[in-house]
Amino acid sequence: MQSSRKINHHLSKRIFQGRKIYSIWIVCLLVLSMVPEQLFADQSKTDSLLTLISTTGEDSSKVELLLDLGWELYNSQPLETIKYGHQAYSLSKSLSYKKGEVSALNIIGLGYDVRGEFTEAMTYYQLALEIAETHKDLKMIPNIKNNMALIHQTRGDYGKAMEVFHDILNQIDEDKQQGLASVLLNNIGNIHAIQENHPKALEYYKRSLAIERELDYPIGISTALSNMGNEYQELDEMAKAFICFKEALSISQSVNDKAGEAIILSSIGELQQKKGLLDLADEYFPQALSIAKEIGDQVTEVEVLNKLAMLRIEQENYSESIKFAKESLQIAREIGNKEGVKDNLETLAKSHAAMRDFEQAYEYQNLYTAAKDSLFDNEKSKQIIEMATQYETQKKDAENKLLKEQQAKNEVIIQQRTFMGLAIAAILGLMSILAFVMFSNYRQKNRYSQKLEEEVASRTNDLEDSNTKLRASNKELERFAYIASHDLKEPLRNIMSFAKLVERRLPEEVKNNKDIAEYMSYIFNNTIQMHSLIEDVLEYSRIDNLKIQKEEVDMNDLIVQVTKMLSSTLREGNVELKVGTLPKVVANNSKLFIVIKNLIENGLKYNDSYIPKIWIQSRELYDAYEISITDNGIGIDAEYKDQIFGMFKRLHNREEYQGSGLGLSICQKIIHTFGGKIWVESEKGQGSKFKFTIPKSAKEMEAKKQLSNQISPVDLRKMEINN
Repeated sequence: MQSSRKINHHLSKRIFQGRKIYSIWIVCLLVLSMVPEQLFADQSKTDSLLTLISTTGEDSSKVELLLDLGWELYNSQPLETIKYGHQAYSLSKSLSYKKGEVSALNIIGLGYDVRGEFTEAMTYYQLALEIAETHKDLKMIPNIKNNMALIHQTRGDYGKAMEVFHDILNQIDEDKQQGLASVLLNNIGNIHAIQENHPKALEYYKRSLAIERELDYPIGISTALSNMGNEYQELDEMAKAFICFKEALSISQSVNDKAGEAIILSSIGELQQKKGLLDLADEYFPQALSIAKEIGDQVTEVEVLNKLAMLRIEQENYSESIKFAKESLQIAREIGNKEGVKDNLETLAKSHAAMRDFEQAYEYQNLYTAAKDSLFDNEKSKQIIEMATQYETQKKDAENKLLKEQQAKNEVIIQQRTFMGLAIAAILGLMSILAFVMFSNYRQKNRYSQKLEEEVASRTNDLEDSNTKLRASNKELERFAYIASHDLKEPLRNIMSFAKLVERRLPEEVKNNKDIAEYMSYIFNNTIQMHSLIEDVLEYSRIDNLKIQKEEVDMNDLIVQVTKMLSSTLREGNVELKVGTLPKVVANNSKLFIVIKNLIENGLKYNDSYIPKIWIQSRELYDAYEISITDNGIGIDAEYKDQIFGMFKRLHNREEYQGSGLGLSICQKIIHTFGGKIWVESEKGQGSKFKFTIPKSAKEMEAKKQLSNQISPVDLRKMEINN
């Protein structure tokens, strides 16, 4: 289930928040060396820290020990983390130890964050950030900002979260701050996963895992593996997913990472459910829920309860499914977890629908749609994709800027040396020395210029690579539009199905009511209109998503195919169709078929003549063929000639003329893929002439070039005019 996976990612990310950039274990070891060794022989790390705290004076060393104890407990006992954080803050305040104050406020926020109390967590993070910025604590500022960005993400503000992650990543040195870089790579991967860009998310997680293995940081390794397992699961690579989850679970259990253990158990349960092993799934989910409740991790509790509700639907235990979903929904609303609210509303809609309680199902479906729309839209998706690409481009731009500055400095140095050489030569008056100095400077300048040109060329290639990535991102955005349009079909089918169910169950006396019949007609007609619109959107998206194979197309044969398909329309409409001799072009038969069909239908749709007329002609240009389709319809005002090719641009309402407003946009996109252009010549009331060009093939152009070498320019011009 998609939403559960997102929450799982967010929790996994929070595991990173507790990593400290600095360490005070040198101080700890010094203190430990003063205490009898046998005292700690059987004590855990937590007990050791408590012993050290009790034997340390009221100074900054004790602050650091309290903070270390807080970091040690935040995943298993967040309330204890909050308690020791407050102790560290009070002591730091009394000592005027600003670094300790910042760290203490941050760890208090982390404790509330783990518990899902995001408002309190954000308050403490903001206080920590203000002190850190005032005292220029450059190590803590990016960590605090990262924690705040994660809360933005939990609340559904993905654009804001992505902006902060990339801002931090641009400001740090990835080689010197590997731990923080890994955190950010993981978090960026999570947002790509939420966007359902699973290959891109997997790429970021793998980069994060490589860093964590190099640093040998167990929780970091476990987090990256868990997130990779989720992505492999989404890509239906179940064997790889299980391997990742198994290793991640082993690591989390070995370091007592309760939050991570709960998440991974939940993910394994989901994996078993997808494989159809419902009994196994029913073993893992309760384990995950028990741990989440034990540590007060409400975000994971929301996720697991929702997964249990979905499992009960598959087990046809709908009443228990509704119970789990309502409990999860209540917690999600209390902690402001918008993703959790959305997922549980969807689960409740499915449960009630399965119970044939269609009224309740319809209400929850509407609430789910509203929640989903508030979380996500195309503009946010575009912003997130552009931010991901911007980061790579900005790095290259900064390097190019430094290179240009160095080039300018080198040119100044060269000019200064040249001037000095000339001045010395003029003073000494020795032409031989002057020639030698100028020759030496000339060679040196050439070497500098050559080196700089090579470096600029190299950076230019890098910039071109970045542009290629940007184009790839735009392709991903178009794919997103395709997927979004495709997913619209499901609610549309539900509307039609529910409407038909309602109509069948209406008593006969109600069915015969004229108003009721009219209302039902509105529903069915608008559903059909929406289906047509979605189909056109899908067709528009497919043009770029599919690789168009070009071939030789005989347009005379193509017109025959189109007229056969439209034969009943032409016959019933008393249409007069005239077709001239048409050329053979290099294009794609099926796509060109769509263009011709759409333009003919357009000429008939917007035509009030008693006898509609369509003329199809062609003209040979120097490097292309021009095809024109003329009608005697209502025509178009000059001010709208360019607008009609835009998506959803309509000059008339649907009561006057049916249509989705995408036909001409599709035509334009297809013609552009062929390398041609399309336009219209028209006046209102005088009909319209749509023209488009298709470039000639390289073979035809070569033959044309050879012919032009044999014929005089004047004769060639006459031939073109005649054509």
